[in-house]
Amino acid sequence: MGPGMTLIANSFFLSFATLWRYLLVMPFVAIPGLLVVFVLSLLVFGGGIVFLMVFSPMLVGSLLMLLIVFLVTSLSCFNIMVGCRAAFGAMGRMNELDFGRLVGKSMTFTLMQMVANVFLMVIAVGVITAIFLMSSQDGTTFNGVLANPEAFAKQISTHPVTIGLGIAAAVFSLALSALLSVPMAGSAISATPKMGPTDAFLGIGAAFMPVMLVLIASGVLCTITGAYAMTAGLFATLISNAVLLMTDQPMIWPPMQFTLISVGMTMLVIWTSCWFYAAAALGWKRFSEDREAALAVAANYDRFSPEELRALRDKRERERDRNGGGGH
Repeated sequence: MGPGMTLIANSFFLSFATLWRYLLVMPFVAIPGLLVVFVLSLLVFGGGIVFLMVFSPMLVGSLLMLLIVFLVTSLSCFNIMVGCRAAFGAMGRMNELDFGRLVGKSMTFTLMQMVANVFLMVIAVGVITAIFLMSSQDGTTFNGVLANPEAFAKQISTHPVTIGLGIAAAVFSLALSALLSVPMAGSAISATPKMGPTDAFLGIGAAFMPVMLVLIASGVLCTITGAYAMTAGLFATLISNAVLLMTDQPMIWPPMQFTLISVGMTMLVIWTSCWFYAAAALGWKRFSEDREAALAVAANYDRFSPEELRALRDKRERERDRNGGGGH
């Protein structure tokens, strides 16, 4: 078994120890962190929304869309870094947390992913515009779209170009997550008051294929089981009942069997996320060990003959193949 497949296997088993740690820290780290990120998002975009409402109401919708994208992206990045710390804890590598540094480092990755998300949004708008222009040749007008938006939305969603764009966007999103997974894990474990400034993108691209395969396997599993849809339904139910509770109306719950299945599917989604966190943490462990070994060899290069250097490299490769870049 190659080092990549070994890392996948090790991360699979490590994910179960990561899961309970992640669930344990969520009320104390993840939820307060999400609130901080939410407030930061409002501070970043809130003033702009107020300004546009006064001077350019037409652009308010665009800024609100950017706010939503920024909020979702920042929550996702912070959540990933919390999960990576849970994975390091499962590996026995834990340190004191600097909450402010963790939020700050997550914002670095948020900005990078925001650029990618806005790029995809621009392409999506371009595709919709192109479909409208092609449709206008067959008699579709702007007033016709306004009169029957459902028909035009159906036309867009079933158009081959839109389907191809959706697949490409999904692959791009997974690839970007795999590309940044190891640096995010490294930034998560270095978010401690005892460590100085570190390169946020150190290790970018390391363990790319193993992490990518974990993401693909997780996505396929949660899609074919309906876990994503049922998780979304559960959260929609919770939000709806929260609104009903605040408005002093009786809450509405689906049948108990459906609720239990939804909770189980939500746990499946959370576990697959922990599999990703574990793969990222093991990828960082392997990358940092290889880097330290390379620096040690470089520092002592003059002490070894070419034959001895080759023997050291062969030994390191055998050890990595045997251990898969990390353990439990």
